Amino acid sequence: MDALFSVKYKGLSEKGAPIAIRADGSETLKYSELNKDDLVYSGTYNPPYNASLTNSLSYKGFALIIVIWDKNEGSIRDRA
Repeated sequence: MDALFSVKYKGLSEKGAPIAIRADGSETLKYSELNKDDLVYSGTYNPPYNASLTNSLSYKGFALIIVIWDKNEGSIRDRA
């Protein structure tokens, strides 16, 4: 559920084109040559846990509210 798969990426060629790595270890500059077996599991885009801590302090009509929020172990990617 909420799994995120990616193409394994080596870096850029001398001309600046992205280099993908296939499942068999070979490299390609053409993403049209890739298939579903070339995808690797990259985690989940929905983090498995969230945490937050809130504290408030008020004195003579002034209020200070502190919120600490943490979201871990999720991968951020554009789903477009």
